[in-house]
Amino acid sequence: MEDWDTWQSSDSARWVLNKLELSLKLGYHCGPAMKPVDKTGDYIIRPIMNLSGMGIHTRKMFLEENRVTTIQPGYFWCEYFKGPQYSIDYALKNKKYVPIFSSQGFIDEGEFIHFNYWKRIPYPGFELPEWVNDLGKEKINVEFIGDKIIEIHLRPGDDFPPGASEIHPVWKNTSKEKHLGFQKLGFAWREDYTDADGFMTNPRLGFYWR
Repeated sequence: MEDWDTWQSSDSARWVLNKLELSLKLGYHCGPAMKPVDKTGDYIIRPIMNLSGMGIHTRKMFLEENRVTTIQPGYFWCEYFKGPQYSIDYALKNKKYVPIFSSQGFIDEGEFIHFNYWKRIPYPGFELPEWVNDLGKEKINVEFIGDKIIEIHLRPGDDFPPGASEIHPVWKNTSKEKHLGFQKLGFAWREDYTDADGFMTNPRLGFYWR
């Protein structure tokens, strides 16, 4: 299931796919293109809505207080968070979301799309805002940086094959040597191609996992 699928079937909850609306709901310092920031510093720039996924067109940008920027229409800025990145699936039980799968992603500084690997972890113990329980979907995925929510998906996000404790995405530019290294270490392979509807020049081919 993709985000565009959930848009079709989630009339009352689809607003969370609007990342600007979500950031405002969470009380973050954020705004649309052409709205000046209130404080000089680093900000994350993203499309207000991205149903293609994979973090496409995300970037970090230094913005100056009270200056109109050249961010494209359809994008927004939000305060820049630092910390570990998590992807957590929740299931609705007795009208409250409870965690069912937690993973942590590892990515190079300044990179926002091409993760090095993900590993399964114990639930970090985050408390979701009460209004999240009103989304009403059977399962959702919530992405965090540190303890800050950055995205909510109206679908599960678990890419891990059954029994896997870690997955290593393989990209089009992954070297042959790296492929051989995973194979020598006994990793299994799962094909899972995505190019975010053609917007990724270096698409994901699949995962090595164990």
